[in-house]
Order: sequence, then structure tokens, then C-alpha cells
Amino acid sequence: LLSMHNLATAYSVVRRYEEALPLQQRVLDIRRRVLGPDARETLITLNEIGTTHINQQRFDLALPICKEAFERFHATLGPDHPDTLRAEDSLGGVYWSLKQPAKAVPLLEHVLECRSKSYGPDHDLTLSVVSVLGVVYLDAGDPAKGVPMIQRYVESFGKTKGTDTPIYATTLYRASQRLFDHDQPADAVPYLRQCLALRQQQVPVGVHGHAAAGRL
Repeated sequence: LLSMHNLATAYSVVRRYEEALPLQQRVLDIRRRVLGPDARETLITLNEIGTTHINQQRFDLALPICKEAFERFHATLGPDHPDTLRAEDSLGGVYWSLKQPAKAVPLLEHVLECRSKSYGPDHDLTLSVVSVLGVVYLDAGDPAKGVPMIQRYVESFGKTKGTDTPIYATTLYRASQRLFDHDQPADAVPYLRQCLALRQQQVPVGVHGHAAAGRL
């Protein structure tokens, strides 16, 4: 059983989801029968199946699975357990992908609150929620919360990863595009300018300047 689970995980890592899914389902069926529907190992597999559907953008299929995993984790392990938070994060992302930001917001806010307390405001697990929640707020028509959340993400990312790296330039660019897409040009333009300046430093204008600007 463990070998089957590990093989499914390996398939997922290399994005061979169609091969991972039947193995995950077999593992789930066995664990439900042997361990019970609320065993931690059973629920982990259930949530993994939901994640596989998410990775294939099958959000309608993912929704009931992620919802069941979250509710069972919540009932058996409590609202603040890392497994519960992982499932809650997944469920919030599914609601967002299904264009239901009002349902996503309270879930993601709770995940952010708990991870901020457990890991700190600049941990990768915390920032992964910050980046999504900023866009969810904007999708929900709440730029007063969305813009500061995106700004928080950019600031924390720069503090932890460095502000002179290509990946930071990409972060600046993506932040600017999210803000432009939600009619926040005044907040987007400074990020775009920073991105351009940084990329020109990384690839000197006199040598490959056109290529650097072209990546935008």
C-alpha cells in the first residue's frame, strides 16, 4: 500500500496526473476499508485526490472532495491543525478558481492567521496564502484589502529572497499585472518601473537591453 501511495506521489510530482489518480483512488478505498473514513492517512489521501483534480483544473470535481477532506479534518483534528489548514487552503483555492471569492475569503483568512502565528509572516507557507488572498480580495471587489495584501507579499518576498534577483523581478512584474487587471494602475506602475530597472541591471542595456525589456 505504501509503495502504491509513493508511486502515485511520484507520478504527481512529474505531472502524470492521469496515472496518479487511479492509484490514489485505490489507496483511498483500501484505507477507508481498513482504517476508517476519518483516519488521518485516509483523509490525507482524500485531499491528495482533490489536489490532483486541482492540478488538472478540474475544479468542479475537486470541490466536493476538498470540502469533505476539510470538514473531516476539522472534525477530527481541530481547526488549527496543519493538515486541516492544508485542506482549508486547497478548498479556498477551489472556490476562488470557481469564481466564488466570497466563499474563499474566510477560509484563506483563517489559514493566513494560523500560519502567521505558527511560522511567522515571512515563511513560504504564509506567503503562499498572502499571494492568493490579495488577488481573491481584488476579485471580490475589495481593493482596500487586496492592494495592501499584494504589497505585503512583494515586500516579504524581497526581504526573504533578495531584491536583486531575477525571481524578484518576476514577482514585481506579476504584481503589477494583477493590479493592472483589477484597475489599480497607480499601484501597478511603480512595480513595473522597479521590474524594468532591475532587469536592465541584470542584463546591461548596452549588450542585451532589448531582450531584457522584451521579457516584460
